[in-house]
Amino acid sequence: MTAGGPAGNENRGMPALPNSILRRRLLNRRCLLGAGGAVGALALVGCGPATGEADAKGAAAAPAESTGEIGLAIGNRLPAFEVESLAEGTHKLADYAGRPLFLNFWATWCGPCRIELPEMEAIWAEKIYRDLVIVAISVGERRDTVEKFVAEEIALSFDVGLDPEGTLTNRYRIVGMPTSYFVDRAGVVRDVNIGGMNVELMGQRISSIADPT
Repeated sequence: MTAGGPAGNENRGMPALPNSILRRRLLNRRCLLGAGGAVGALALVGCGPATGEADAKGAAAAPAESTGEIGLAIGNRLPAFEVESLAEGTHKLADYAGRPLFLNFWATWCGPCRIELPEMEAIWAEKIYRDLVIVAISVGERRDTVEKFVAEEIALSFDVGLDPEGTLTNRYRIVGMPTSYFVDRAGVVRDVNIGGMNVELMGQRISSIADPT
């Protein structure tokens, strides 16, 4: 499955962080798995569902104003969610009210996810974007599987949620992984990406919701 995403987004209100600066900030923290240490200029291929099926459509350009409706399309208000936390307690949308949210659905068996996660960790650890929060929800996997992955393969310090039965994944109609939603401070979906992202595309998407520091 090829990565999906808008060809352009003329209505973004945030300045994008120049790629040269973003790359320089991440250079010492990049730890790409299975990509020979480098990622091409295009978005990475995504993983389909466990059945091997895959279907993705590019997201449309974000509208200038929110539609006010609850939904998953760009311009909608993101539906509320609550999932078990890998750490303790739960993660729910209300926890992040007033902050830009990068919501990611992933799995340990997904190759592009394994490449994308270190980039996400680097952006989080370096605090590159003001007030940005990252929540990565593991899909269809047991707690011990995700705990082992985080302990032994890719350490993640941002919030990790668990959706072992795929309840939220089904409600959000996730058709391939990784899938990411970029939600502004008002809870409005401003961008969507289906498939893996390299650092340039990830920065472009985040810039739709958050200012660089």
